[in-house]
Amino acid sequence: MARGDYTQRTDEEIFTAVRDRADQAAFREIYRRYSKRIFAYCLQIIKNYDAAEDAFQTTMTAVYEKRDYFIGGNFSAWIFTIAKNNCITAWKKLDEAASIISIEEVESLISDGRDPLARDIILNDALMKAIASLGKDYREAIEMRYIKDFTFEQIAKNANISLPLAKIRVARAKQKLQEILSPYFKELK
Repeated sequence: MARGDYTQRTDEEIFTAVRDRADQAAFREIYRRYSKRIFAYCLQIIKNYDAAEDAFQTTMTAVYEKRDYFIGGNFSAWIFTIAKNNCITAWKKLDEAASIISIEEVESLISDGRDPLARDIILNDALMKAIASLGKDYREAIEMRYIKDFTFEQIAKNANISLPLAKIRVARAKQKLQEILSPYFKELK
């Protein structure tokens, strides 16, 4: 099929051609549809251009190489899950001194402002800035719990605190984040 034949098909239909026939034209269409959004997503999470580029390339390579793992369902959720996992891996490797990019820089990567992903990226940027604004103890607790996926026991051990205190720090950090982010949710309604 020519590229024109793919423009009217769903992502799932196109990726079926990639999975079943290793159709290069179909993969190019998937790449065209997702490359800007996946890269913007990686950059938003990692906040380092070179590392985001690596995570993006790793993601797109994995999508093609692991095409047999997609057994149907929501293709967008599948590809963004792969991107998220690659970003977390890359993010863990970076120094904490990685530069923070502005919301405007992320928005400029997304050509169509009506893209529903733009809202998610802006909210994610607000969340990352809100986390960065927390006190050290709360920031570390929330990052260990939700970014590094630590258990409360691992948080307690890593921070050299009791298990109940680890749970309290995470709960208070969540409460503070809710307070900081509440204006964003009111604005987006």
